[in-house]
Amino acid sequence: MTLTTPWIHCTAVACTAIFLTPLLSAQVTTDIGTGVAFNPPNQYPAPYGNQANGSRHQILVLASELNAAGMTAGDIVSLGFNVAVPSPTTLLGFTVSIGTTTATGLTNLWQPGMVPVWGPLDLTASVGWNMHPFDSPFTWDGLTNLLIETCFSNGFGSGEQRHVPHGDGLYQRELSPDTEPERLHLQRRYDREQRPAARPAL
Repeated sequence: MTLTTPWIHCTAVACTAIFLTPLLSAQVTTDIGTGVAFNPPNQYPAPYGNQANGSRHQILVLASELNAAGMTAGDIVSLGFNVAVPSPTTLLGFTVSIGTTTATGLTNLWQPGMVPVWGPLDLTASVGWNMHPFDSPFTWDGLTNLLIETCFSNGFGSGEQRHVPHGDGLYQRELSPDTEPERLHLQRRYDREQRPAARPAL
């Protein structure tokens, strides 16, 4: 239900209440990555990929990239990934976290300070942009590099999602046989120069 504030207009005869409804601004999305090629079925980048029992991904997006794409400082309210060919597998306990960093590169250590903004929820991806509306907005200052993290654990492997990737960028992932996302550990680690296209929304 939308609550509105009445404006009262009175004449010598009667008073009229006019209810004014505030205008709602539309979300502004910014696409980071314009590539049209996508990963093969059993390769990455694919945050929704379930080749192994589970996976964790961190994606670094430089502030200069966000600014060049037209994104300005503000509250990020959702984030999405573009899928070309989805898998019917449901990803259990899928979580999206976000953070900022002054780092301009990724090392063999996971970046700390990530804030969960979506999930953990079970997820079945679909063709096109799969948007994750945040539980609470994440304020971006327009100056600091952005970190995106995804994590899930199924306890079994099936196949990959085919994402539409960016042509280049800093991205890393980890596969683990553990069945609980908080227990994902450095078992197999891959650093990539291709990362999945992402769509943050203000």
